[in-house]
Amino acid sequence: ADSCKFDSTTMQNVAICTLFVSNTGNTDLNITDVTYPLGAEEIFDIAVSPGEVIQAGSTDTFFISFTPGEGKVYANSFAIWTDDPDVERQIFFLYGVGKAPEISVNTNSIDFGDTVVVGDSSSFYLEMVNSGTDTLRVDSIIIVNRLRLPENVFSVASVDTLLNVGETLY
Repeated sequence: ADSCKFDSTTMQNVAICTLFVSNTGNTDLNITDVTYPLGAEEIFDIAVSPGEVIQAGSTDTFFISFTPGEGKVYANSFAIWTDDPDVERQIFFLYGVGKAPEISVNTNSIDFGDTVVVGDSSSFYLEMVNSGTDTLRVDSIIIVNRLRLPENVFSVASVDTLLNVGETLY
């Protein structure tokens, strides 16, 4: 194979691709270098090192890991350099999708107006949507009291829930 296509992977988790490199020649194949673009090593870890030898007529197995840091598409490549006089450099393509939750809220401020009578209550339902590509956990909502009102003036219902991709919480 000359490429690794990783399944969609949640941020900071690891997916593994198996790479088979065959030596169809009649002498040992020496890996002289492994190169890839700057920054690729932070996302793709290539377990092939210069100095490794693949014996004549055999196939070695190497592992490439994918650890996405963001919810986006990653595409890159790397090259294995050898002492093969016919194919000195073999290029391998890498592709993976990082999954990440992302919260979208219908407002960033709530105005109850000036019609709430002392002793009465008024409710406002906040709409939250998981607009990302992975499950979102909502485990708390914090009230920012910039007006320095008494602590018990505003309250939030207890929340600890998982929102699947595209799901809405009211």
